[in-house]
Amino acid sequence: MISVGPRAGVAASAVGVASAAGVASVVGVASAAGVVRAARESDIEAMRFVEQAAGQLFLQVGMPEVAADPPFAPDVLLGYVRRGQAWVSPAAGLGAGGTGGGPDPGDPVGYALVDLMAGSLHLEQLSVRPDHGRCGRGAALFAAVCGQARLLGYPRVTLSTFRDVPWNAPLYARWGAQPLAAAEIDVELAAVVERERAHGLDPSGRLLMAVDLPGRAPAGPA
Repeated sequence: MISVGPRAGVAASAVGVASAAGVASVVGVASAAGVVRAARESDIEAMRFVEQAAGQLFLQVGMPEVAADPPFAPDVLLGYVRRGQAWVSPAAGLGAGGTGGGPDPGDPVGYALVDLMAGSLHLEQLSVRPDHGRCGRGAALFAAVCGQARLLGYPRVTLSTFRDVPWNAPLYARWGAQPLAAAEIDVELAAVVERERAHGLDPSGRLLMAVDLPGRAPAGPA
């Protein structure tokens, strides 16, 4: 599967995340956009549907290979859920977006996954269903990830995304992320680049970015 890395299907408007560093907790995080909660095992199939649906946006920018990439396998998502590294935006979390005959109120229509690295909390995936996008779900999930990073003592959130896809790097830039200089790319982030290259992604079309979260010394994985 391609991650947000590689496939960040965020069809959401930029609800300011300049204050993301002030988020207190990812469990039941309230934001201007809605609510984010920790993912549950019962969410896994809905999360896979979210990613598959979000991937179809790449057909609009001439990237059918990304649109065709399968979602994370259930066992992979189960690992993230059990480690407490997955969060969702339930359908009932917002009053806008969606269509008739859609998901049950508690079902996820957006989700985020993170990996714990030595120097950063790394956003592995962030996807929102297009029919529930453009109302701040992506921003709320990103704010929640930044809040969790602060709770864990990380100095920054990192991510790898498509450089020129409008709802990838340009959107994360509006949310406060900045491109990383070569000197800032550590061994773990370099490994992300190589993993993506092995998956068939051209590094020239990708961008490593970070949001700095001042105020806490890095703790990293226990």
